[in-house]
Amino acid sequence: HNTVWGSVLLGFSIMVALALSYSISKPITSLARVAQTISDGSRDELIEIKARDETGLLGHSFNTMMTNIKRAQTALIDSNDRFVTVLDSVDATIYVADLETYDILFMNNSMKGVFGTDQLGRKCYEVFRGLDRPCPECRNKELLDSEGNATGMVMWEDINPTTGRWYMNYDRAITWIDNRMVHLQIAVDTTLTRELEDKRRQAEYQLRQSQKMEAIG
Repeated sequence: HNTVWGSVLLGFSIMVALALSYSISKPITSLARVAQTISDGSRDELIEIKARDETGLLGHSFNTMMTNIKRAQTALIDSNDRFVTVLDSVDATIYVADLETYDILFMNNSMKGVFGTDQLGRKCYEVFRGLDRPCPECRNKELLDSEGNATGMVMWEDINPTTGRWYMNYDRAITWIDNRMVHLQIAVDTTLTRELEDKRRQAEYQLRQSQKMEAIG
């Protein structure tokens, strides 16, 4: 009898140990699996919680953290969408480029309409000026001080050799989403304004000439 009872108790102990091990390892395994899906880019899967012990508390804390991350990510995406919508509605060409590599990081719709849509990653001087090296008039060095801080807005006007139109350019350095400093330019087409100003000056000149001829007469 002692041998039988010993065998029964041993078997029961093994079953309890296995059940206890399963109850502990399952949440941890679930946590590891969900963590792997998160590392792959997913934010939708949560841990199934059945126990109220330490592993259940761990799973609950993990789920709360992921819910907060997903909520913050959704808010960030919505904010970005609103920001891009505003930039795309502006009647000006806007782009962002890396200060060191000159790679284009962003273009609004107006800029895409003028220079094409598939320009991200290309050099700004190639796309916007048709050059094989940085522009002689590039303002990058004026946008940062000796300590790497933004100096403020730099305003200048010139004719773009690619489009043949005049632009008033507003350049400044800003902090990009990855915390590096980048070049932001907002350019307003002033060609029509300049043409109207030239016509006004020409009309004034003709008026003065006419008045001189009348005075002589």
